[in-house]
Amino acid sequence: MNLSSFGNLAVFKKLPHMLCVSALLFTQSACSSDHPDDGRFDVSVVGQGVVNAEPDRVVINANLRLQGEQSHALLQQANQTVATVLAALDDRGIKAKQIQAGQLRLNQRWQHRSGKQEPMGYEAVRSLRISLEDIERYPEIIDLLFTQGVNTLSGVEFGFSKQQELQDEALELASKDAMRQAKLLGKAMGGSDCRPEHIGLGGAAVPMPRMEMAAMRSHDSAKAYNPGELAVTASVNATFSCR
Repeated sequence: MNLSSFGNLAVFKKLPHMLCVSALLFTQSACSSDHPDDGRFDVSVVGQGVVNAEPDRVVINANLRLQGEQSHALLQQANQTVATVLAALDDRGIKAKQIQAGQLRLNQRWQHRSGKQEPMGYEAVRSLRISLEDIERYPEIIDLLFTQGVNTLSGVEFGFSKQQELQDEALELASKDAMRQAKLLGKAMGGSDCRPEHIGLGGAAVPMPRMEMAAMRSHDSAKAYNPGELAVTASVNATFSCR
């Protein structure tokens, strides 16, 4: 027999290996050295878990931006404004540990005139980050920041006080989903007994939605913003041995 009529003989030698690699979900015992000749086969799945919850924490990110001709006077004005803001927050019961006041930055401003760059004063910038455990208070605090001289809000972030508990719950749901899929797929392949062999964390995500406010003309629009429920997700990669 002329083997050349069948094409390259090397393809036939690699065919069993190619069949094993092409099995994405089901690996028959002939393709697996873990279960030789015992009728077992492997099922690989990805379990997903989702937990919806309402955020109960909020972080306000604000910036004080001032411009002026004299750097010394500008620095004094910036420090006085921030001191006034911090005192007002303290009067509202916001503790010092809830406030992160960034370092004051001073940058020289330039303008292009007559083909060259010329100085045109300075800009002072200082950031404020306020964490609130009572989500209902963030419109009130935004009002306070504006009235006390803060002129830029870069965003509002919402989160959870029980973040770890929500992540754990989502992970548990993902594990149960992996078991459900394995049993379903194992049954479809004629098996009734599926046992977990390998499981690993595929990923977890806790959304931190951010309300951008730099382009808003009025902070009044923040009062109508409702983050609603957020989805905390987790996934697991698992392999089950079925028979």
